[in-house]
Amino acid sequence: MSLPFEIRAPDIDNEALLRRARDRLEERRRAGQLPLALPDFGVPRQPELTDPTLGYHLTQANDTYNRICPDLDLAPSPVSHVPVAGWLWSFVRRHLHQLILYYLDRLASNQVRHNEHVVGVLNRLAALELENARLRQQVAELHEDLIPSSDHVDHAKAIDG
Repeated sequence: MSLPFEIRAPDIDNEALLRRARDRLEERRRAGQLPLALPDFGVPRQPELTDPTLGYHLTQANDTYNRICPDLDLAPSPVSHVPVAGWLWSFVRRHLHQLILYYLDRLASNQVRHNEHVVGVLNRLAALELENARLRQQVAELHEDLIPSSDHVDHAKAIDG
């Protein structure tokens, strides 16, 4: 396996660099310094759901988690047409608007990051719910294989009778 990029330096061997990195990772793994599972980066993919309501809401969450867009334009003010006070009012208003947008941007980026994690957790929970339903079906099938329904009824009658 080669690197996903090429190092164009005559004194560096790509394959030796890759082997060294693999050896160091293996040493750390054996020493217990690496986590057993690395987290997904970004939002995990939305699973296919059978529940239409959950599917709709999860699709909406996946499509809109990063859409926080404040109105950046400053609406004109009738006071700004007054000769001296209007210019001063426009200047103060414009600078205050820029200051508010600065802090609003910081808040919005934090909110998007939070939304990304929440949507990722929701996607993972939905995938686990699908796996849970599949496992329940397997348990029911195994239970049915072990105790056929007619034997189960006869056994229940024998216990009651």
